[in-house]
Amino acid sequence: MALLVGTAFIVDNKQVLALLNKFIMGCSEAEMVIQALNTTTDGRAAFFALKAFYEGEGIFAHDVMAAENIIATLFYAGEKRPAMYWLKFEKILNNAYATRHHKYGRVMYTDVMKLQSLQQRIKADFLSQTKAAIEANMHAIPMTMTYDQAMRMYCSKVTIPVITAVTMEIITLSDGKVIKYHPSYNFSREHLDLMTKDQCNTMTAKRTAYRNRNKNNQDNASTNEYTRNIVALTSLIGDLTNRLTVPTEITQGTAATQISQVTTGTNGRSIIGGRLQQAQQRQNGGSGSNI
Repeated sequence: MALLVGTAFIVDNKQVLALLNKFIMGCSEAEMVIQALNTTTDGRAAFFALKAFYEGEGIFAHDVMAAENIIATLFYAGEKRPAMYWLKFEKILNNAYATRHHKYGRVMYTDVMKLQSLQQRIKADFLSQTKAAIEANMHAIPMTMTYDQAMRMYCSKVTIPVITAVTMEIITLSDGKVIKYHPSYNFSREHLDLMTKDQCNTMTAKRTAYRNRNKNNQDNASTNEYTRNIVALTSLIGDLTNRLTVPTEITQGTAATQISQVTTGTNGRSIIGGRLQQAQQRQNGGSGSNI
């Protein structure tokens, strides 16, 4: 409410600037904000310049740092709600790219760069075939695969787990506090200590059933994957077998030639036939010519 004119104001205004310069010493960003004013007396202007920077652009600068960290570390390993799931992964990543582009006023990441980075972010086993298909398209000449197309391909393969047997509940702890409960939730030590014995027993039973159900779903998915692999391998083996099989007419001709060479005697008769004939002649008391 003090007047912004007069001797007292001039003295105070200059003292405020001196204090601000003392407080921000060593902080290059804040020093640059005040230096940009090019003033040696106007502490009030310096104060409002710092206020605008850290409450306006400063917050945005924090968002830029967060975006850079997201681009460097974010990955997708499956539907792990509420920590991470595909729609959340896609939204966070795209917002991070947009923040970086806005900060520098130009495109910081090309479509190819984002596509290559996306491939490295996918860690979910059930997306391995989709990942391989996208990778193959990326090596096509010319390459027509785009970042948005890859995002849609992955999204179409993501199965959102549906919980039907167990629904979220509201429970009251021993201290009267009401909380939401689900077998997939991780509760704090404080909440666990405040649960009644019956609540703990119920939670243990429901968590066991929940884990078994998820395990069965994973086993079924793995079995289906193994079945598809076996069918593909069987088809491949059959194709190789057909390629390696020697034509029937060739094997029959070779066998006939070999049998002819072994069983034909010097007089044109079969060796086996000649021996049988000799045995019959000896039994009949006759004599036949030897071969």
